[in-house]
Amino acid sequence: MKITVENIAQMIDQSKLDPYVTEKEIVKFCKEVIEYNFVAAFVLPANLSIAKKELKNSSVKLGTGIGFPFGTTTTKSKLQECEEALKLGVDELDTVINIGALKSENYKYVYNELKQLVNLVAPKPLKVILEVSYLTPEEIKEGTRIGGEVGVEYVKTGTGYGSRDTNLFDINLIAEAIDDNTKIKAAGGIRDIYTLIEMYKLGVRRFGLSRGPEIIEQFKEYFAGEIEI
Repeated sequence: MKITVENIAQMIDQSKLDPYVTEKEIVKFCKEVIEYNFVAAFVLPANLSIAKKELKNSSVKLGTGIGFPFGTTTTKSKLQECEEALKLGVDELDTVINIGALKSENYKYVYNELKQLVNLVAPKPLKVILEVSYLTPEEIKEGTRIGGEVGVEYVKTGTGYGSRDTNLFDINLIAEAIDDNTKIKAAGGIRDIYTLIEMYKLGVRRFGLSRGPEIIEQFKEYFAGEIEI
């Protein structure tokens, strides 16, 4: 299969999720996302209005995090965050799983929370963030299975705020447990095109990045804009 620079760009959710980001930086960020034709721009909820305005004449989707970055807010709070984000014009939502509930094997809580969120935002896609750095291999698989059962569009590895980077072992665990209707999104410490390509080979179809432009430029330089996989 041939992968082009355009294909890579359309797999990247470019993110600007620093708590200290300024309005001017969001404007600059959106212009860069449009320039590189990334599939989506992810910003914090407080910056959605600015980003929506900047992206209005483009094909770039607008995304935000829910219960971000720790997943420790209540189900009610997450539902309210989703409602407000939808009113602000968001296209995609990435919610952090209740990590403590998952680790406590309170799978009913995890299932019920995610199911309510999926139902609320439909037909908009919901991605569930596992935060793999805090989970055992079996917890990663169980979180993946629950995500598939409730109908999330993607199971995502992390927020970028975890205790370590996402690695290929994490992707393999998710790939082993995921169903045919659910896709994988990788995020957290993906800094070069080689890592991205290896994760793609394992089944990843979205990448949450803060360094999207750098990775696109690496792809152009190292592979002349296309590669056979």
